[in-house]
Amino acid sequence: MVDTAPNGPQEAGAVQFITANKLATAMLLSRLFIVYCSLFCLFLGCMKCLDAKGSNSLPLLRPLG
Repeated sequence: MVDTAPNGPQEAGAVQFITANKLATAMLLSRLFIVYCSLFCLFLGCMKCLDAKGSNSLPLLRPLG
């Protein structure tokens, strides 16, 4: 008769992926870090642009006349 019971401890799916695919995990973390840095730089750029002279510093938001 065939033994169908698992022989070793079963790891969680995410933990098993991280331990088995270290290169893929490193690439995923680097992509997430790049997205985080890009969004942070965009946020800082918008804040500097709005902080220069208030919200009227943007050309599209200046009143006509």
